[in-house]
Amino acid sequence: MDTSTGVGGLQGSLGDAISCVLINLEQRWGWKPDLVGSGSNNGGPYDGYGAGTTIIGVDTPSGKWQFILKKTASDGSNGTPSQDGGSESVIVHSLHRGDATSEQETDLIHFTETCFGKHHIDISNVGSLDLSLDTAISCVLQNCEKKWGWKPELSVFGSDTGGPYDAHGIGATVIGAKTNTGKWEFVLHLKS
Repeated sequence: MDTSTGVGGLQGSLGDAISCVLINLEQRWGWKPDLVGSGSNNGGPYDGYGAGTTIIGVDTPSGKWQFILKKTASDGSNGTPSQDGGSESVIVHSLHRGDATSEQETDLIHFTETCFGKHHIDISNVGSLDLSLDTAISCVLQNCEKKWGWKPELSVFGSDTGGPYDAHGIGATVIGAKTNTGKWEFVLHLKS
């Protein structure tokens, strides 16, 4: 886990690792459990999460981490559209251009339309929301790296607060995406 870049880097790397596990489970089983929580492994008690819950603990050089999975539907599906199936309608706006050039801003809008359209934002619980937002934003950052040879630093992400968008700093680039599950924003820094 990347703890060197603060909470945003940690959330991103933990989300990437958990996303990888869930993708592998879905490929192997044909369905994936719901993510109901993740973070530092507090050492228990673990029985407080209830029946049908699986807690996975991982020790890494940067610390002890855990994520909590639960099968919520009898058929094994989590009731949300597949990450691979189809795409949803997404409206994207650059809410604050910041240090992005006009070409980078256009790329970010295109990448966000593609990635948020392909990766459904699951609002069934907080863990799934965090993971699905992280997955969609990670897709945007991977596209940046493919096209530009580097990727911007993710600062924060979540519900679109409605501004003021320049409150994230004069150089911050804020991208907003409206999907059928809500309005989302993420803040990038394109210069160090």
